[in-house]
Amino acid sequence: EATEEIELTATNTDTGEAEVVGTAEATLQPGAYGLAGFLGGGVNISYTPEQAGAYELELGDRTAGTIEVEAADSDIQVISATPSDINLIEGKEMYVLGSIYQAGNINGPQEIELTATNTDTGKTEVVGTQEVTLEPGAYGLAGFLGGGVNISYTPAQAGTYELELGDRTAGTITVDEPTVDLSAVEVNGYREAFDPDSDTVLTYASDEATVSVDIDADLELETVNVLLSSLETTYVRAFEATHEDGDTWSLSVPFDVIEDDGRYEVSVVAVDEVGTAGSANADTPLVIDRDAPRLTATLEDVDGESATVVIERDQ
Repeated sequence: EATEEIELTATNTDTGEAEVVGTAEATLQPGAYGLAGFLGGGVNISYTPEQAGAYELELGDRTAGTIEVEAADSDIQVISATPSDINLIEGKEMYVLGSIYQAGNINGPQEIELTATNTDTGKTEVVGTQEVTLEPGAYGLAGFLGGGVNISYTPAQAGTYELELGDRTAGTITVDEPTVDLSAVEVNGYREAFDPDSDTVLTYASDEATVSVDIDADLELETVNVLLSSLETTYVRAFEATHEDGDTWSLSVPFDVIEDDGRYEVSVVAVDEVGTAGSANADTPLVIDRDAPRLTATLEDVDGESATVVIERDQ
């Protein structure tokens, strides 16, 4: 009985380089056989190829055949791609869904890129990525049990863009600038009257007035301010309006912080979440007059039998 070390060698058929890639000790009685796989007999040597290529194997002095070693490669291919929307507003998020197939021989992982090419400038930019893994020969279907890829994209600039998910065309999207449109700026006081001096209708208020406006905006509004600009001096005050419902915003004018009486131009400025602004003026100026009205009575044409009483007020 003797113990002997059995070597497994691998010879690269391209380079001719031979390497011992594994060994095993075997003990056997004289004249006896050790049958591979039978009651633990024979030898069993493991080998993990580290480089692609063709190798001739020898176990001891016996040829063990030729193996082909492929390079470990993940080749996840996008087989379909669909954008969530093709008409967008600058600063508003969209996403692209894609179904995938693993044409490689390992699971991955692999990074899938979403690119956007501006059709006017030709500039291409990677706007999103997602890392995925997939078994060789398997499919990942978009939207099915979390399969496929889902990459979000928020266009920062208006224009037309061609999208690609991996190597698959994902369509063309049009991105418009956001708008902030103001209309129906109304000022309400205790009365309106035509002023011949300024040739316009004025809204009068002494202790209570409201301003309302309708705003149609593509994005969320960040601020809505009502500006009161004195037509007599350079005095200007800004007040934040409150959202009522739908498109309507309003302000109850805070008289306690307005120092001067007089005529005021009323305007509204609205700014959305990406900085787009819109403004509008009220058709009627606001006249703030906190002085109590004064009445005067005068007797005219007085004689022994009658007189005319003339009553005047300053408002």
